[in-house]
Amino acid sequence: MSHKFNKIISSILQLVRNIISVFSFPNISLRRKLIIAFLGVSIIPIVLVAVFTFSNARVSIEEQVGLFSQEFINQTAEVINLKLTDFERSSMMIQTNSELITLLRFGPEDYDNQWERLQDQRSIQDFLNSQLYANDDIRSIAIVKTNGEKIIVGDDILTDELLSTLVDLAQGTGGSVQWYTAIQTNQASNYVYLVRILSDLRRMTEAGTLVLAVRTPAFARVFSDMSLAEGTETFLLDDTYVVAHSNSELIGVHLSSEELQQYLSQKQAASDELIYTDTTINDWQVVTSIPRDVLFGSLNQVGVATGILTMLCIIVAVIVSVVISLGISNGLKEVQDVMKLAEAGQLNISAPVRGQNEVGVLAASFNSMVSNIASLVSDVQQANNKVLIEAKEMTALATNSADVVDQIAMSVESIAAGASSQAHEAQQSSEIMLNLADRIERVVKSVQIVSQLTGEVKIKLAKLIQNDAGRQKERSDQIIKIITAIEDISEQTNLLALNASIEAARAGDAGRGFSVVAEEVGNLALRSQEATKMIADIVIDIQNEFREINKVISEAGGSRIADDASQEQLSTAVAFQEMLGTMEDMLRCIQQVNQAVQEMIEYKDKSVASIENIAAIAQESASATQ
Repeated sequence: MSHKFNKIISSILQLVRNIISVFSFPNISLRRKLIIAFLGVSIIPIVLVAVFTFSNARVSIEEQVGLFSQEFINQTAEVINLKLTDFERSSMMIQTNSELITLLRFGPEDYDNQWERLQDQRSIQDFLNSQLYANDDIRSIAIVKTNGEKIIVGDDILTDELLSTLVDLAQGTGGSVQWYTAIQTNQASNYVYLVRILSDLRRMTEAGTLVLAVRTPAFARVFSDMSLAEGTETFLLDDTYVVAHSNSELIGVHLSSEELQQYLSQKQAASDELIYTDTTINDWQVVTSIPRDVLFGSLNQVGVATGILTMLCIIVAVIVSVVISLGISNGLKEVQDVMKLAEAGQLNISAPVRGQNEVGVLAASFNSMVSNIASLVSDVQQANNKVLIEAKEMTALATNSADVVDQIAMSVESIAAGASSQAHEAQQSSEIMLNLADRIERVVKSVQIVSQLTGEVKIKLAKLIQNDAGRQKERSDQIIKIITAIEDISEQTNLLALNASIEAARAGDAGRGFSVVAEEVGNLALRSQEATKMIADIVIDIQNEFREINKVISEAGGSRIADDASQEQLSTAVAFQEMLGTMEDMLRCIQQVNQAVQEMIEYKDKSVASIENIAAIAQESASATQ
């Protein structure tokens, strides 16, 4: 169902694509586009609603029918289970009759006379007959004792051969109820057989085998009592045999499990029937097959009615769309025809105005446009006449203008000659300025050379002063060495004086004169030490001053003078310092001259550029006038 719905939706989408492609095609007339648009807008929603409603209704009904059908088959299985339980209850009543079980234990040898045996058999038969009367679907009951003796009541159905087969089938079942069909017993198909082992619960021994022959119509009535729709098929089967069927002619048909699965698969593959199954308490299967036509017959009628209604709506939509599109396109066609006449040059026409809709407004606008165009054409004709008159006047003026133009040409030639001369003079001025600039550049180079030489002289003088100061420093270092030697001598003299004093003290009075001499020598030594120290301090101060002068000379790049030990050298240094100051002033002046010359060069460049521009402008003026 979903596949069909998807196929319908795909067809509708393809129709929409075709409509869009038609609308995008420029050669289709407006009338056709309007008709197709109206049809698409009206038909597509109707078709979508109809298809969607019908499909959803069908799916919903199918789901509901599936639920109800499954519930129906479950209820049917429950009814059959009640039937089976009723038959099994009858067998259970025989099993629970202890008196009957006791009588089944006695054999012919246990009776003293035949009469007692016949009385016991009659009691057993009476009880079994009561069970037959209680359930009309049980047609025969038989008990086979363990010694092979048989007790049978009811219809003549249970033959010795059948009973022997059923007893053999019941062996080993453990006393549980077993159901057997005619296929398993090779008997008539109108009966099924309930078999169970009767046990003596007191002695825990087997008392015999019970067999009930049940008519199959008992189960078929379950299907016939139900109000089944026409074509519905319901049947009950075990592994190989149709026990009951809604069609009585099919009861007893051989149908194995493989054949049943194949049969159901074929019906489901054809998609024309719905299959539902359930299982009874004795593992029989209840199967119901419902034709889809039966379930969806009314829905199909609704679908046909919906289709007819949809077609009527489509026809109405076609009529309405044609009428509306013709109402629009006819008015446009009339305006188009009138436009073609106006295109051919007929401006005394007008389009018919019908109503106040867009077409009517378009016709009115076209009429107004044609009227305005006609007025413009009339105005253009009048203006054309005026232009012809004024053209004649312009011809006369042109003749006079030719003479004036000749005079202007002569004046222009004179101007061109003057401009050429001006350009030549400007070119000469430019050459003169270039020569001047060349000379100025030479002066600048010379000044730069002088400045460089002066700087070199300054550096050399500073080096000479620094070298002289170095030599003086070496001499002061030698004086320091001499002073150091004198200090050593004075220390030795002091030591000798000290030793002489010691020896004079040892000599006593005889050494007093020697002591005085030693004391004087010590005093001289002390005085020489003091003088030496003073000289050393002076030399150290001189050295410090030399160091300061050298430091200043080094920091100034050779612009100061080194120290000297004498006043004469200081005077020389001052003179050199003045010379260096003068040279620095000269350098500053030269630098100022150099800067001024550079400014002159800049002004020269600007003047040359201006003159060249004048020459170029004059040249262009001369060219233009020529």
